[in-house]
Amino acid sequence: MELNRAQQLVHDNAALAKFKRNHEIPNDVLINRPGQHKVATTIRGMNDGIPIHTWLIHQARLRFPVSPILYEVMAHGGLTFIQVTMYFVRTMLVVDNLIR
Repeated sequence: MELNRAQQLVHDNAALAKFKRNHEIPNDVLINRPGQHKVATTIRGMNDGIPIHTWLIHQARLRFPVSPILYEVMAHGGLTFIQVTMYFVRTMLVVDNLIR
């Protein structure tokens, strides 16, 4: 089975640990490993989670905890990470850095 680029980010325990370390993902954030032809997502807890593609985290260089301005804009628009593009997340992170 050949893994796609998103699957390679979390394909084994060592890769998963490196991914979590690189993106400052807390230990209580669960990452489900994808099966063949599936997309990896992250979910915090069981009922209070929002799926996020690991590829979006990687490409947008998203760090945890999530930027307050990104959180506010997404909450105001009723958006989840599955509904937004990498460019939206990157733009919001740049705006947050400029404000700081």
